[in-house]
Amino acid sequence: RILQMNDAASPENGNWPARANHVNLPDCQMSSNRSSRMQRKHKVAFVTIVPSPYQRDLFGALAAKDEIDLSVYYLEAGVPESPWPEKELRPFEKILPGFLIPFGNVRAHLNWPLPDLSEQDVVVLSSYSSFTGQLLMRGKLRNQRWLFWGEQMRPQTALKHLIQTQLAAPIQRATGVVA
Repeated sequence: RILQMNDAASPENGNWPARANHVNLPDCQMSSNRSSRMQRKHKVAFVTIVPSPYQRDLFGALAAKDEIDLSVYYLEAGVPESPWPEKELRPFEKILPGFLIPFGNVRAHLNWPLPDLSEQDVVVLSSYSSFTGQLLMRGKLRNQRWLFWGEQMRPQTALKHLIQTQLAAPIQRATGVVA
């Protein structure tokens, strides 16, 4: 089950997962014949920033599930200030080619080519401020089931509030929010 946003739920007013509805993923069972049923795996892709240990633990547990066909795409391999040791990527994990453009203390990623997510049952995106996240939310994910996965946004003032509001606007089109 996932959370579906409603009109009262938005990143700006801060009440978004509390004001959401539960939605079931589509039934992924297919009949191979009348007497037996074969279960198709849910194709799930995560697009997240960096391979952090706590996320990798979650991804490993998901990949071990028989009913999930998992793909994980990272915007970068690591950050210079990270205390996390580098570990070898597993077969379901990939670092997207690209680079980052620093804006003050914000790391804006631009990855190209974007992964082909068209066959996924659901895409989970955890970056709204990167160029990559914006390209996905405003383009490639427009006709797909996708979730935004992130922390509640901090209130900003003046110009920063305007920028944050514009960057977060596509989250309203997400199927749901995981926060």
